[in-house]
Amino acid sequence: MKRIQAALVALALIASGLTAFAEAPRTVAVTTEATQLRASGSATAKVVAELASGVPLRVVAAGTSTVTVGGRKAPWHKVATVDGAEGFVFGAALRLVDGPMSYEDFADDELWMDYLELALRPGERVYAVEGYGGVGVGMEGYWFPTSIDRSYEDAFLVVWDDYLDASIFAEYIPEDFPRMLTARSWWVPGYAIEIVGEKDVADFLSMEDQYLATEDPELLLPVGSTVVLGAHTMVDPKDEASLFWADDMDAYVGEETFVTEHVGRDKWGYAIVYVDADDGSYYWRIADMFLVERYVGEGDGSYSGDDLDYADFAEESMGLIKVGSMVVLGRHDDGEGEFEINWADEMDAFVGKRAKVTEIVGSDSDGFLVVAVDSNEYVWRVRNLTLFGRGRPGSYGYKVGDRVLVGKHRPLGESELVFWVDEMEAYVGMEATITELVGQVEDELSRSYYVRLDVDGGEYFWRAETLSPVE
Repeated sequence: MKRIQAALVALALIASGLTAFAEAPRTVAVTTEATQLRASGSATAKVVAELASGVPLRVVAAGTSTVTVGGRKAPWHKVATVDGAEGFVFGAALRLVDGPMSYEDFADDELWMDYLELALRPGERVYAVEGYGGVGVGMEGYWFPTSIDRSYEDAFLVVWDDYLDASIFAEYIPEDFPRMLTARSWWVPGYAIEIVGEKDVADFLSMEDQYLATEDPELLLPVGSTVVLGAHTMVDPKDEASLFWADDMDAYVGEETFVTEHVGRDKWGYAIVYVDADDGSYYWRIADMFLVERYVGEGDGSYSGDDLDYADFAEESMGLIKVGSMVVLGRHDDGEGEFEINWADEMDAFVGKRAKVTEIVGSDSDGFLVVAVDSNEYVWRVRNLTLFGRGRPGSYGYKVGDRVLVGKHRPLGESELVFWVDEMEAYVGMEATITELVGQVEDELSRSYYVRLDVDGGEYFWRAETLSPVE
């Protein structure tokens, strides 16, 4: 019955062209000076927390009654911090923002992430301001609500308007995610997206039903995709034949298999396929399957270093970071256990903060360049820095359009990871232009930052660390 109701909803959405419902945007405030979060709307109320300037807050209830505090007139607003603490802040120390804000409005990545956590509504419309993986600059989509884990760079799952040439691995798909949307879905970092500012937010279940009814099934579920077979639903309660089922199919329900051929649509408009489990004996509706993993073919960039010539590897470059550069400090990583993290607990307090590079110290025990900065006594890996105002975390300051000299990847970690194929040798030593900031590549254990270049038509992933800037 639920499937029938969902189908009726999908038909209504198709007729109207909508896959979203209206919800008022969240009002966000940003502190304009150091101030206090108080237990009530009074200058003498208990201080719940001290707030620095530039901190984003969610407005729970905007005040309307103006009072005078310290010679300034404003209302008290009830707000909430990103950690969930609620209280009141005097309006003279706040700027209320009804529309979307941008990355440049905040002093560091942590504050931008705080803003996104506070401002994003489930199904919020977003757009890509940076290319990442299969996502291009300017693409738009809807944020699928998940808990935002800041230990991962790509913490935001978005259902994009366009089909992608890659697919999320099954283990990275949330349990409640509508699986037929994976053809357009990708995880991206917070710095790669900004909020569009539309009032409508997406209804993902209705969107999935709309796609099943109207989209090309070969794009939604390519041949080779892994699925779990499900029993068909009687789509027309007045027509038993609409079950479109043979008793012998019962034996295969719940079995994991893969799609071998697209057959078309049945008389009720549902896409049907052949599968491997029954050697193509029966028609199976994809609407009643559970998609385990969408198949996107070979050649997805997952290169290895097996049987390669290890001569003439490039050394790690500083990129555009140099002595005097203002950077945002980042936490070191261990490359999925491939190398030491080279970290002290006391460094946690400086993560996300700006600092000036004072010295290029050299390489640490794992061969990564480290620098000293003016704000503390520790050394920081260049690969985990962000050049302030330019590039992205780990990109060595590069951005799209920069000219670089191509270098050969070097072995990293205990497994000597190079992420390389012989065909890339032809481009080593050539000048090229960066066409896309990709970021980390899924299942590439060194967790290096990758870009695409024009010199090879964007075919290969290139490590930012072995590119050198062209003057």
